[in-house]
Amino acid sequence: MNDATRSKRDVAPRFSRQPDGVIVDHERGLEWFAAAGSYNWDEFMLGTGVALPGEGWREPTRAELATLVTRRRNADHLFLDSIFEGTPNAQQVWTSEWGDKPGVVWSFDFGRGNAVEDWTHPTHHLGLFLVRTRA
Repeated sequence: MNDATRSKRDVAPRFSRQPDGVIVDHERGLEWFAAAGSYNWDEFMLGTGVALPGEGWREPTRAELATLVTRRRNADHLFLDSIFEGTPNAQQVWTSEWGDKPGVVWSFDFGRGNAVEDWTHPTHHLGLFLVRTRA
């Protein structure tokens, strides 16, 4: 059977979840970790005390988070792959990027599928996704 005649179920899924909770993006070569809880900007940038599986984790950019957006909503009504269903506080997560105005930072809203400038810095509590390049 050639690639043109393969069925959808023969194609490997884009994402998989490891036993430690890490979500692997096989298409982009990234690994994602969603921390339970919600965090303000300072907690996000200064460290949350969250026990991470391994090293090399960092705050994601808007562009990296945008690669997770799907065309259809999952069961949680978010524009995220179904592997992210049940992820705490996944609707809106922090990015690593500052906005153009003082005190403004960027977050990513998976309920709408786009990045938004968040002026409520640093008190707004959002979800926490961390990313690293797959080894």
